Amino acid sequence: MTIAIDFDGVIHAYSKGWHDGTIYDKPMPDALTALEELMQRDAVFIHTTRNPRQVARWIERKSWHDIDCTTHLPRTWYGRRKPFWNTRGLLLVTNLKLPAVAYLDDRAVRFHDWEQALTALGITPRLLDCGWCYEEWGEEVHPHPECPQGAATAEQGAPTDWQAIVRDRERELKTAQQQVQDGLAVIREWQRDGESNEYLTRVHKALNPPVSGTSAGAAL
Repeated sequence: MTIAIDFDGVIHAYSKGWHDGTIYDKPMPDALTALEELMQRDAVFIHTTRNPRQVARWIERKSWHDIDCTTHLPRTWYGRRKPFWNTRGLLLVTNLKLPAVAYLDDRAVRFHDWEQALTALGITPRLLDCGWCYEEWGEEVHPHPECPQGAATAEQGAPTDWQAIVRDRERELKTAQQQVQDGLAVIREWQRDGESNEYLTRVHKALNPPVSGTSAGAAL
């Protein structure tokens, strides 16, 4: 049988994506060994959008020429190229999609029907098991008012957002610190005007030097 294998992301690691268009990366782990094993049993071809000759040279070089490659389809007796590949032991590299019993690709979506395909591609939302709600951004949420699972979740209460609580407490602390600083400024003005008394002196001693809002409140 014939096996079709994608190049980028399956044979070539492709860690930076297309990048500058060169074949810059190393082979995927065990990729070349797997190719040799498949070629002993089946006809194998690489299909790619790259220049087939560039890919063929890269595979031969990385495999130390243990894998022989070609970029030419065989011809029929009347000179036309055959529309299929069935040669074992020789790896075809092509930019054509030829017939095969299996296509190995890192970005493939297996097709069963169009409803499944559109759902897998994120075009049609998936109906959840409750029968009322749909998947949103890959997560199961139950906002429908008649959804029994959503009602149960609401009764349990939403999970505590500790980060939001910490942010609120930090804002409160900054506000308290600012109030302390404002109070110190007023006391200093009163002292400069000669209007301080024993109470103001006691307050000044409690608040100076500046301390946190909590400690200042305790001192008062």
